[in-house]
Amino acid sequence: MNRIKKIFLAGCVLVPSMVNAQMATVTADFGLWTDYPLVKKIGVYETPLVTRDWLARDVPKLSEIESRCFRYEFAWGKDLYTSRDISGSVGSMKYDWDNSDYLFDLVAEHSSAIVFCHGYTPQPLFSTTGSLAWQAPPSDMAKWREVNKVATAHWREKGYSNRYVEVWNEPDLPGGFFSGTVDDYVRIYEQAALGARDADSDAKVGGPGGALQWWHMPLVEHCLKVGAPLDFISGHAYGKDFKWQLNAMREAINKLGNRGAEMLLTEYSPYPAAEYAAHGPVERAEAAMTFFQALPTMLQYTDLTYVTWAQFIDPQAGTSGKAFDDWDKLGLVDGNYGFRKSLFNAFKLYGMMPADRCSVSLPTNSDLGAMASSSGDCSAMVIWNPSDKTYKVKSVLRRLAFDRGRLQVYNIDEKTNSWYETGDDELRATMDSIVDVDGGTKMIVLQNLEVRPRGVLFVKVEKENAAPLFPVNDFAKVVRTDQWYEQTRSNTAPYALFDSKTWTARLSTCSKADGTAIVGVTAEDLPEYVRVTSKSTTLVDRNANSAQGVRFDFMSDGGKYVSSVVFHGGIYHNDERTTTLPWGTGRKADKVVKVDDFTDFTFKLADYVPAGFSGRALITFELSATGANSKCNIQLHRPDHFVVSDLHMDSIGQRYVATSVEFTGDAANIAKAGLVFAAGSDPITRKAITLCDTLAEGFFRTTLDRLMPNKDYYFRGVVVTNDGDTIFTPMTVASTRANPCRLSVQSVDCDTVALTADVSCKILSAPTEVYRRGFVWSRRSDTPNPTMADNVVTMTSKGTGVYKSSLTGLEPATEYAVRAYAFSQAGTTLSDPFYFSTNPGVTAIDDVMQQGVYPVATYDIGGRRVENPAGGVFVTRYSDGTIRKQILP
Repeated sequence: MNRIKKIFLAGCVLVPSMVNAQMATVTADFGLWTDYPLVKKIGVYETPLVTRDWLARDVPKLSEIESRCFRYEFAWGKDLYTSRDISGSVGSMKYDWDNSDYLFDLVAEHSSAIVFCHGYTPQPLFSTTGSLAWQAPPSDMAKWREVNKVATAHWREKGYSNRYVEVWNEPDLPGGFFSGTVDDYVRIYEQAALGARDADSDAKVGGPGGALQWWHMPLVEHCLKVGAPLDFISGHAYGKDFKWQLNAMREAINKLGNRGAEMLLTEYSPYPAAEYAAHGPVERAEAAMTFFQALPTMLQYTDLTYVTWAQFIDPQAGTSGKAFDDWDKLGLVDGNYGFRKSLFNAFKLYGMMPADRCSVSLPTNSDLGAMASSSGDCSAMVIWNPSDKTYKVKSVLRRLAFDRGRLQVYNIDEKTNSWYETGDDELRATMDSIVDVDGGTKMIVLQNLEVRPRGVLFVKVEKENAAPLFPVNDFAKVVRTDQWYEQTRSNTAPYALFDSKTWTARLSTCSKADGTAIVGVTAEDLPEYVRVTSKSTTLVDRNANSAQGVRFDFMSDGGKYVSSVVFHGGIYHNDERTTTLPWGTGRKADKVVKVDDFTDFTFKLADYVPAGFSGRALITFELSATGANSKCNIQLHRPDHFVVSDLHMDSIGQRYVATSVEFTGDAANIAKAGLVFAAGSDPITRKAITLCDTLAEGFFRTTLDRLMPNKDYYFRGVVVTNDGDTIFTPMTVASTRANPCRLSVQSVDCDTVALTADVSCKILSAPTEVYRRGFVWSRRSDTPNPTMADNVVTMTSKGTGVYKSSLTGLEPATEYAVRAYAFSQAGTTLSDPFYFSTNPGVTAIDDVMQQGVYPVATYDIGGRRVENPAGGVFVTRYSDGTIRKQILP
């Protein structure tokens, strides 16, 4: 990566001009909020043609691309990775979920929703013989129903969020994955759906995962006839034109008449079968361009819940352990070596774009396409070029929300950021600078940027010290989401989209002045206090059904929703409403609370829950009849204004010190801050506050002594504001009887070219649960023993055992110190420091021959060993286990 430099950018950035290039001006207006949002509904599809080693190597890469959905095809009855989940006989079915659990436990750390594609016929239920027996209908429908019940119950017991069960894969593809008729399939679907529903009322069940469009309607008609559940229609499309499949699914759902039914495109690639082969466009830089070219259509179909791109990892050839030599190269990730392809980098760039879309204008006579978006702290624009021309682009970035930030420019084309052409799978910026934006115009003009034939140009400006774009929001556990659409669906109908990673609902009336946009989220593990923040366009209170609000429907221990409360800022008419929600109690709200400031308010949940509350609530975000094209974003948070983030015990064992106690609200509004604590009970009623001393803006520290040994202590942070409000955190528990964690850094693998380091730690033991874990690091010359006050990497995973992460943003030729940390009841434990260097003379692969490291074997792009490589793309494995790609003339 280019080293960051600071420049003043009142006018433009110049690069050498291109001869014979086409000229185009592309203008993004980041002050104009428009449709449709760049929600991260583009997930990935994984075939069963993978190995456990490949999954372990590549599934963690999902964290780089902001994927929200993962679809997996089991292929029961075949001899593949998870196809042996089910064995035994009809009279004695056996289930072994070890391989499946390994996969989905990895996936669940990076994906908000999982589509479990149940199929094909398991071996105990073969109704015929031969190598294709798995394609035939099951021999025993009662047992087939049991298979789906047992599998779905297992996914529920594992606690995976937002579960979708898809019945079969492409049963309508002649000669493909099913040898029965459409009548056979709808009966197979019926029994599978009933089995899944028997096991899990929260799971959504659907099908047919059609390669074509002809079996959608027969499935709908059969489910209407027999009363079988059908929560979504799923289909597949390959090729640049895929609207035919989306429209066919819409038509089937309109026939179904279920306004909550969803549609999923569970396999999509812009490439037809003729272009799957090695060395074709699917492997080349132009795949990134075709990805962005398809996005606007997918986004405007707001009733398309998820698209799972085909495919994530290149499939292996049968059970060979190697990818196909010259076929099925659709993956974002290379199967043999795990390299990120240009398509992966396109996903990564899209993940770097904020969700709220902004206006962008293009010359009417150009071939270019473009999208732009902004979060306030970050503004981004992407331009793609489907032509064979080179464009010299003048990029105008208008109405930026800040005066100073980091400018990054990326290209993906045959010269840059494409593994096939360049041999480098690391996404690298072609420009990386600190810029001062003119405070008057709030505009940046970038002259002479280049977007090459079938290439992509990406520009991002991010405020210094910007908040993470899509931080993990642990407000509550998402069980499922519920959609609701207009009776007749269209791309101009109101929409409500929910991002379960950030707990953000995006609602728009679109073209309907009296339209209704609602989305429901069933949640558990709710916090004691709920913070609601929102932003909106100007809203109009048009009639009795006008609304902007958040409603909580509470479930009792009996499993029914028994009461509700709605919060609004002034637009809500509970008594006069003529509409009710399609879920929850099914009636008007029992309580209505008007808040002074709907943009940011906090309430205590216990003030509204009923007696016998089960802990489950259905939360509805609503925007209704507020004028055409009105928009609103609503986000829920744990009100962690004040977080006890590092509580540890000294060597005596009777003294706790709270450090890095963080207040994330307005520090200027704090009258006093500190801790309340008690042994064995909730300290929330304690009036005596142990006050904190300010360390830095938003951070506090205090020392608590005279604690008794062998006690469990309960702590809460507390802030009293200048307005007289008292805010408590959730409880933190620590014990003077608990032993600290034992942990150590196991290894550090430093890439001195990319300036990253992969760090591995093992937690050997802990007093009870490990609530949080990660790494702290610093330059050794600054801090040889880094603490929580230095650079911190916090994992999303919890518990003991081995965990890994990457350190980024390192500097060349620098020695670093890294320590692992774990936070448990014994407080925060830090490992001994581990030292490593980014000095190429110490760890770089470029000098491997000088270090006694030698090449072991060289392979061509298809994975075949080559003795004397010349003229092409090759991969060499060295004696120390490293691999590097080479392009030889």
